[in-house]
Amino acid sequence: MPIKEWLKEERERLKEMETIKNTLSQRDYQWVDPEYLMDDKVDEKYLRSEDLVKVLDSQGHLKILRPECTYNLIDAIKDDWSGQILRLQYDGVIFERKEGEIKTQRQIGAELIGLEEEEGDLEILEIITDLSQAISGMVVISHSGFLRELLDMVNLSPEDEVIFMDALHHKNEAIIRSLDLKAPVLEACLKMVDLQGYDLQEISELLNDDKITQALVRLKTIKAKFAGKVSIDLALTTKFHYYSGILCQVFVKDCNEPLILGGRYQGLMAGMKKEMTAIGFALDFETYMRKVKR
Repeated sequence: MPIKEWLKEERERLKEMETIKNTLSQRDYQWVDPEYLMDDKVDEKYLRSEDLVKVLDSQGHLKILRPECTYNLIDAIKDDWSGQILRLQYDGVIFERKEGEIKTQRQIGAELIGLEEEEGDLEILEIITDLSQAISGMVVISHSGFLRELLDMVNLSPEDEVIFMDALHHKNEAIIRSLDLKAPVLEACLKMVDLQGYDLQEISELLNDDKITQALVRLKTIKAKFAGKVSIDLALTTKFHYYSGILCQVFVKDCNEPLILGGRYQGLMAGMKKEMTAIGFALDFETYMRKVKR
């Protein structure tokens, strides 16, 4: 690429980046810069080991190049946090091992820490829906508590659990039917993969579980609050396993992967032995530039 065109593209990238960051700054989100390296002993239930890029630091210690920014950001503040509300934003490069290669990606994200759960969910979702409307995106929400209880109900082997979650995500009725699921759970799952949509009350009645009902009521409340701006997909999943409440993803035309990914992550706090309410999101800036601003 000629230097003149490259410099023009870089100016456009910086302009778009500043626009997004200014949106967060106007809501009092303060900029921070999470560390690049993570300790090698990260619990695999939060980050998948096969995706991690490991390196040696200057002292010869094995470290992980961050696969996302949230973990390091929370790890940096957890010991000094004393209950105050923190609104933080960041932009940074993350690293992932994929198909035998090391992939990099720039994220712009925000974390809201210390605010009561319902109020915090609404604040982050307001930001996400505003960003989504600006790029003609589709906001989809789910609840990790629902998926966790559903997995307990189906009681599959770890291998079949992966197949099951993938089948839900891709709305694959044939694979759902091939698994040994009991009648009420099977019926609920078939409704979840019905491309014509489904009624949350029907799902709740079929599964007949208090925690699932609570999660579905929460989703219905949020959908009503953001009338016409969000939809619900109970099969929404993420590769990060520390989410413990509302999940949210934003999709844009001609892109199979979410442009924005976020949710509540008390599970990460518990793993760090810290009582802290927290919710956040990250925007895939490279995809944003390729798909939205091309």
